[in-house]
Amino acid sequence: MKLRSMSFEQALAFVTERRPIANPNESFRRQLQEYERRLQRSAPKDKGARVARGPAGPQLPPAAATKANDDNDERTASIGPQLPPHLKRNVEADDDNAKDQTEDDDKEEVVIGPSLPPHLKRPRQDSNEEKSTKKKKKE
Repeated sequence: MKLRSMSFEQALAFVTERRPIANPNESFRRQLQEYERRLQRSAPKDKGARVARGPAGPQLPPAAATKANDDNDERTASIGPQLPPHLKRNVEADDDNAKDQTEDDDKEEVVIGPSLPPHLKRPRQDSNEEKSTKKKKKE
């Protein structure tokens, strides 16, 4: 009745058209008629006064929404399961460290192909040319 804006009589006709066996008892009819009266009282008087709304979905609480708008951070607030604040700070710190790490990695020489893990790598030995240029620089 509420969803389709039907009166009690319209709703009853709709149901009996779909299911001819439907025949609500007197008590249930009274409850539906009372529900119809409540709907009529709560409904706006003119049909144009209704506010058109989009589909309802998950939303941020008002405090979190204003905080997300105030932050000029690259990330946007996500909707759904989130970490508790004390763990979220750890993740943010790890992200900052990862950004610093990637900046350092950009400066280093890029190795293409398979390589050993860092703990198994041997210190790099300079070639003779590099040693001679280093000696000249020291002198």
